[in-house]
Amino acid sequence: MTKTNTIITAGGSGRRFDKKQKKQYFEIAGKAILYWTTKVFYEHNQINKVIVCTPSEDVEYVSNLLQDFSTKVVITKGGQTRQESVFNGLKSCDKDTEIVLIHDGVRPFILTHEIDSLIKQTRSDKAVIPVTKVKYTIKKFHGRLIDCTVNRDELFEVHTPQTFAFDMIYDLHDKAKKEGLNLTDDAGLCEYYGIPVFYQLCSSYNIKITNPEDSAIANAIMRELYNKGDVRCV
Repeated sequence: MTKTNTIITAGGSGRRFDKKQKKQYFEIAGKAILYWTTKVFYEHNQINKVIVCTPSEDVEYVSNLLQDFSTKVVITKGGQTRQESVFNGLKSCDKDTEIVLIHDGVRPFILTHEIDSLIKQTRSDKAVIPVTKVKYTIKKFHGRLIDCTVNRDELFEVHTPQTFAFDMIYDLHDKAKKEGLNLTDDAGLCEYYGIPVFYQLCSSYNIKITNPEDSAIANAIMRELYNKGDVRCV
């Protein structure tokens, strides 16, 4: 079986969500968002190891939060940027890792069969990201005026886990660090260095919980997944 690790980034301050609590620790269905996110990868039969990147001051807290998963989960310190945190996570992967999934800690609703499919495609395509089609009309503006309407048939919303051949994405992160390059996502590194990135459509469940109003949506999704017998809800 292909050696596969997952890196979960959990370093956000979440100040837009709650001034007193980081969003990854906000509870839905009685558990922290980060708990549910970790659970689905921990219980996935193709994931050998889960590396959770967290701020240094939160390492002990996160270790206690995820103690149910200690046999397969490693907590590591994040960096000053998301890219730095991911690189720290890559350094914590097993040396014989072949595929790595890089996932946002506040996306607890990626589905098991979607993880299966991403891993399968990455064996051949090396860099694969989950996307959903843009549902709303998108307009560009200049100053206070609408400039034009963008053809939404040519647009996707990008989700995670972004999934890569391990050696390739490690080398790109190493190169970016040496060159002082900092981008917002890992697929962006591939694009910058001319590596083709492929996509798969994922479900609209795979939301990123960012704002307070997202919590109501998250609880509704959790109830629906529970009714369907999803692994994270058992």
